[in-house]
Amino acid sequence: MSHRILSHLASLSLSLASTAGILVFFPSYPALERALGEWCKSAKGPAKPATARPFGSGSTYRREQPAWETGDFPADCIFAQLSKLKTLTVEPRGAASFADTLAKYRQGIAEGKGSILFGVCRGKASEGVDFSNDMARAVLLMGIPYPALMDPRVVIKRNLMDKLQQQALSSGPRDAARLRELQELLPRHLAGMDRLERELREGGLHSQVDQRRAEAQQRLAAMHAQLLEYQLERERLQARTSLAALSGADWYSQAAFRAVNQV
Repeated sequence: MSHRILSHLASLSLSLASTAGILVFFPSYPALERALGEWCKSAKGPAKPATARPFGSGSTYRREQPAWETGDFPADCIFAQLSKLKTLTVEPRGAASFADTLAKYRQGIAEGKGSILFGVCRGKASEGVDFSNDMARAVLLMGIPYPALMDPRVVIKRNLMDKLQQQALSSGPRDAARLRELQELLPRHLAGMDRLERELREGGLHSQVDQRRAEAQQRLAAMHAQLLEYQLERERLQARTSLAALSGADWYSQAAFRAVNQV
């Protein structure tokens, strides 16, 4: 996202609903942080370095806290200009501080200054919060949350789907034959179980010796176990067969389609 586009977004945020709430959603946290980082840069030079703060109690690890959290940004940057006119809030990554962020956003609206909430698609603010009336007089969407094509997790998933598809295609005829066999076997197996259960329930074996009844109960228990094995095998075969029609590229296309329809 270029600096020019981000500048136009800032100007648009200032011109809309000056005393009410504005929601600005980015496709992801990295996109949100890149935009805020650009806005915290001085118009005359590079932004001030981030402030190092302890990460965790007693930990030797340290993280850099962004300028929009510390307030350590130049007075001539876009973020500073926005903060003079509106109460700026940023959706946190953790759920613990989200309530405080929402309270600050509502307070800015109640005081008549107006607020802007910067959040992410599919985040805590975009799903599950009722922004009614002045809480959301404008909503800006800065992109659609498509899965990142070169994200390591997406690459691994696509490669795995391609591999599973090849395995499914190579064993397709054998799996299909076994699946048809199970589809015919299961009804007969269930019918036999029903007959045996009915005889035991209606007392058809009461007149026989106890050994006959015990054998029938053992046989029924074995049939129940066999039924479970048949059903699990059928589910595995059905899942493996369905994978043959879904490659890594097909999976990504479906994920992108869901992203468009969930926005």
